[in-house]
Amino acid sequence: SSLTRDRLLEPDDMSPTTCEAGAAGQTVPEPSPGPARASLHDWLGDAGSQVSGPVEPEPALPGDEAASEDASAEHSSFMSSSGALDSDDQDERRERRAEFAVVTAKEAGASLTLQTRARVWLARRRVTERRVDLREARLAQL
Repeated sequence: SSLTRDRLLEPDDMSPTTCEAGAAGQTVPEPSPGPARASLHDWLGDAGSQVSGPVEPEPALPGDEAASEDASAEHSSFMSSSGALDSDDQDERRERRAEFAVVTAKEAGASLTLQTRARVWLARRRVTERRVDLREARLAQL
C-alpha cells in the first residue's frame, strides 16, 4: 500500500518517498485527504485516498429537477408511511455516484486500482440485484 501511495504522489510533491525516508531514518507523514479524496473515499473505500484532482459535481440532465422533486415527494411519503429509509433509492444514488467516480477518476488520471475497484463494486452490485430478482421470481411462482 505504501509503495502504491509513493507512485501516486503528485509531481509537485517533494516529500521523500518511503525508501528515501527509511534510509534517512525519518518517517513519512500520511497525505492529508482533500475534498476530492474524502468524497471518493466515502464511495469506494481506501482506494479513494489515491485520487488526486478536483471532483466536479454530477452534471444535471434536462428534466432532472422535476424528477428529483417527484423522487423527493415519493421518498417523503415513503418515510412518513413506513418510517424506514428507502434503500432502493439510496442504492441507485450510490451506484450513480460510483459510476461517476470511475469517469472522474479516469479524467483526473487516478490509478487503475481506483477505477478497477469501482468497476468491481458495480459488477458485484448488478450480480446481487440479478440474484434477488431471480429469487423473487421463484417465490412468486410458488
